[in-house]
Amino acid sequence: QQQQQQQQQQEQQQHKEDQHQQHEDVLQADEDRVPSAQELERIVKYPYVEECNLCTVCIPTHLVAHHPTAQARLKARGLEVVQTADPDVKIEVNTKERFHLEQQQQQDRKHKASHQKQPHQQVQPLALRRLLDQRQHNSSTRGHSSKRRLLGATDRSLTDGIYRVKGHDINISGIAPGMNVGADRAHLPNCSVCWGCTHTLHNMAKGTTMLGSYYAHEPGGSPSWLFRVATNRTRSGSAVVKMWCVPVRKPLQSGLGRCNPPLVYAQIKLLLAQHKLTNECGLSDIVPKLWVEPVSGVIPGHGFRVNWLGLWADIADGVSIENIKESGKPHMDPDVMLDIFQNKLNHTEVKLAALFDLFTSQCDRHQQNYFLNEHGKLWAIDNDQVYSTAWRHCGFDSLVLPTTQKFMINHLGWGYVMKFPFENPPKTWMHDQHLLSLFDYRCHTGNRNGTIGFNFPPAMRQCMQRLSSLDPPQITNLYGFPDVRLAEAFRNRSVDFLTKGFEWTLLHGEPTNSPPHRYKIAPRCCSLARIPHSRRFKCEQPEGPKMHQLPYGNPSTGGPWRGPPGLDTGSYEGGTVF
Repeated sequence: QQQQQQQQQQEQQQHKEDQHQQHEDVLQADEDRVPSAQELERIVKYPYVEECNLCTVCIPTHLVAHHPTAQARLKARGLEVVQTADPDVKIEVNTKERFHLEQQQQQDRKHKASHQKQPHQQVQPLALRRLLDQRQHNSSTRGHSSKRRLLGATDRSLTDGIYRVKGHDINISGIAPGMNVGADRAHLPNCSVCWGCTHTLHNMAKGTTMLGSYYAHEPGGSPSWLFRVATNRTRSGSAVVKMWCVPVRKPLQSGLGRCNPPLVYAQIKLLLAQHKLTNECGLSDIVPKLWVEPVSGVIPGHGFRVNWLGLWADIADGVSIENIKESGKPHMDPDVMLDIFQNKLNHTEVKLAALFDLFTSQCDRHQQNYFLNEHGKLWAIDNDQVYSTAWRHCGFDSLVLPTTQKFMINHLGWGYVMKFPFENPPKTWMHDQHLLSLFDYRCHTGNRNGTIGFNFPPAMRQCMQRLSSLDPPQITNLYGFPDVRLAEAFRNRSVDFLTKGFEWTLLHGEPTNSPPHRYKIAPRCCSLARIPHSRRFKCEQPEGPKMHQLPYGNPSTGGPWRGPPGLDTGSYEGGTVF
């Protein structure tokens, strides 16, 4: 009996030591350092990631891939480790896939050599990417429908998983594998530690500190998962990765996010095409770099393994301009805030933002979609809501562009512009000057008239000249747009910019907004002063009284007025007078 007790005590002690050691491995797994020989012997005894349903921490493959035991275990599963383009990233493939992978890599090298003069940002996937997304293609299932609809989209390329660009067919179907992904692992045990992932996934930072104040990042409305992942493709060494169709509920989310593969394909094609064109037109200084690449890792805090394509993007540093103005613990001193917006804001980047938003027909450029750091560096993020793919009918809508709704909200106040509530629309407007009126592009053109006219960056002018010489189907093929109407919009913008100038295009170019979303031009205010003993501001040199008149109609939908008869506070037909 004493021997049994001693044996139980020894087993309990060994169990505690094993748990402690696993805890140590968990703590060290993110350090991405080379394990010692003793650590390697211990790590390779952990389950391979495919032997687990969930895995709390997954040690990257490249840390153990050279160990004979790891190689033997992979070989027993019909797998072997191959090198990717990133020297620190290896991945397992089966022997049949290896032959096709080597063939495709040879084709990639030949293709790259024949296109070495093309811009670096051109989307050319690795053979490995084709391999992994093809793995997912066979298991992809059609997801639930979405409330957002592409307006009148009829092009078949909208609904398939092939990104067609310059005669090349690139399989992106692996980016939306369907909501049944992972179901085949449900019978496997859950693991505390495993090995065999390519990436270590981190939750996005909950906030950041700027000039002594802490700012919690806005949660955003997307049901898709976002992770921070190390990469050698960005200056910061990290990227934000967006993953669709993850069958795990996000924190504070009421249910699983919808998974609509055709809609995801269209969104990815739009972003890739737009990004390629943005780079060629010299507008990339304000738009984060993005690309599609395989992701293999486990969700932190949950353990579910994602092993399909993700959308990678550079991380925009700083804080959203709404956050700077409205949040912060403690709140930023209003004089410091005014100094950032009035004196440090980069004039060239605001002008580029105006060019980008109108040129690409951005429809969702609100205060959360501009990021700014303490030095005045500006980023435009979330650029997927554009003409013909936006959730509502829209030509463009940006807080830097007069005549748009988001600009007028900063000019007059949200309730007044939105006529809310419809049962009793406000009759008075905001009389103070909104701090974000300093983002009016007319304050950053470098001339007294506040106009851009025909003063376009050389790269953009050259790019627009090329687009003007092509027809929409040619542009669609060259950049891979999911809808020919998007290509037509870019061509229209190019022709109008070059022949009529920026301001004419802003007022009259196509695509444009519906009449209830086309506002009269508000006077600019480029110099603000703080009202003493308050957090409010006034215009130091107003060009004139505020433009408080509103167009007829429903400001939410852009359609006819749906409130009680006679209560519409509009006074003119939008777009007929500016």
